Amino acid sequence: MLPAFSTILAVIALYFYPKEALSEKGHEQLLECISRLKRKEVVQDPFTSRKNLLKIPAPPGPNAGLMAYFWDIELYDALKVSGDSVDYSSLMTRPVRAFVCFAFLLIPGVVIFMLGIKDLGSTRVLRYRP
Repeated sequence: MLPAFSTILAVIALYFYPKEALSEKGHEQLLECISRLKRKEVVQDPFTSRKNLLKIPAPPGPNAGLMAYFWDIELYDALKVSGDSVDYSSLMTRPVRAFVCFAFLLIPGVVIFMLGIKDLGSTRVLRYRP
């Protein structure tokens, strides 16, 4: 069921894919836009009828890699503390909660796996006979 659903979604996406993008001219337009973006220019999307402007992303800040692991609301809660201090314990809430949930899910998963390990090595083949 899932492969069929995924295939239907892919066909729908391809149906609405811009036809201009499939031509040689469209490919050249895309390469031109990419080169202009590298020169840090603002470029209009060549394949949509809307006036979408493509901008070069801002350069990463000094803590971009570290801050990328947290959601905006978590950073806001950590900085909400009065004064110049940061509440680092609020940044640990989501990872600890996720660890606990996955640990509880791991135990039944291992039990189910161990109960079925004997059947994985079985030479019996189940056949469907109408």
